[in-house]
Amino acid sequence: MPDRYGSKSTAHLRFSELQQKGIWKRILSRLIKSAHRQGKISLQKISIDSSSVAAKKGGDKTGYDGFRKILGTKIHVAVDRTGLPISIRASPANIHDSTKFIDVLENISELTGDDLPYQIISVYADRGYDAAYIRDYLRSHGIDCCIPYKRNSRNVAQNRNQRHYGKTGFVVERFFAWLKCGLHGTAVRYEGNCDNCLGFVYLACVMMYWRVLG
Repeated sequence: MPDRYGSKSTAHLRFSELQQKGIWKRILSRLIKSAHRQGKISLQKISIDSSSVAAKKGGDKTGYDGFRKILGTKIHVAVDRTGLPISIRASPANIHDSTKFIDVLENISELTGDDLPYQIISVYADRGYDAAYIRDYLRSHGIDCCIPYKRNSRNVAQNRNQRHYGKTGFVVERFFAWLKCGLHGTAVRYEGNCDNCLGFVYLACVMMYWRVLG
């Protein structure tokens, strides 16, 4: 860290204070709205997924991810068709992805504003989100459900959107690649306070939008 920022403890204290006041989230929200006005993002097609981050020092909102075999926190996100984030949530890593689907979807309005979520036409997610209540929720809101059925599902019907999930779903994987490659504070969780961990994610997303907006 450059000397002009002062000691690491002071910089961390200021960062934590800004996060507690919701500054990073408000900055991200304004950048998202600006990107939408400039046509840089589109909410018609969005993708939802999650990824676990190892928590080296433990802390709140941690759990054991049996798939990745790590103790950590799971970051849930919704992205637009270019891979830019429009909703972010955090949970213990032992929480199943599908349980946060509706929460992530409804959280979009917190960052984009009350009107923009109504532009959503279709939602893409992988087989981990194949659940009747998720499909019912999307149907009740007039949103196309582009989620492949699990291989052992009794419902073998596959519509065109579900078969072409792979052509759209990769954008959320690209977001996590951006998030974890080269950003030390988001690739691994060193913060005991999950709110600070989420603050680093917001800050990383601010950098993504800043680069897009020039």
